[in-house]
Amino acid sequence: MKKGQFWNYIKALLPVMAVLLAGCYKSVQESDIAGKSYLYEKDGFGGSFSIQINIDGTYDYYEGNLSSYIGVGEWELDGDTLLLADNDEAGYPLANYFKVKGDSLIFLSENSSNFLYVKVAEGEKFSETQSSDKAGYQQSVTAVYTQNPN
Repeated sequence: MKKGQFWNYIKALLPVMAVLLAGCYKSVQESDIAGKSYLYEKDGFGGSFSIQINIDGTYDYYEGNLSSYIGVGEWELDGDTLLLADNDEAGYPLANYFKVKGDSLIFLSENSSNFLYVKVAEGEKFSETQSSDKAGYQQSVTAVYTQNPN
C-alpha cells in the first residue's frame, strides 16, 4: 500500500468513526434525574442537605435540620445542565445550576445564586441516594411541613 493510499483510507474512515463515536454518547434525559433524591457530599446546616427532583418538573430541597426553609421551585434540563429556579412567591428568588454526570449533580457556581445557609462551592457534588435514604428524606420534609407552630 502506498503512503498516499494509506492517508486516503484514513481520511475515508474518519467520518465513519466520528458517527460511531457520536452514537456512543448518551445525552442526559429528564427521566435520568426525575423522581430521584440527591444528597450533598458535605454536611448541611445541622444535618443532611438533600434535593428531590420531582417527575412533574418541580423540586424541593432541605439544607439541614437547623433550617426551617424548604426551597421549592421548577427545574429545567438543557443538555447536561440542570437549572433549579426557586419559586420566589414561596421563598427566595434563587437559581442554581448543576452539571448532570452519571448519578451526580455537580454544582456550577457561575450564574448560580447559591443557597441560604449552605454555600456550595464550584464542583461540589450531590449524589443520588438509595431508596432507604429517600424514605428518611421524605420523613424529614414531612415533619417540617407538619410541625405544630404552637
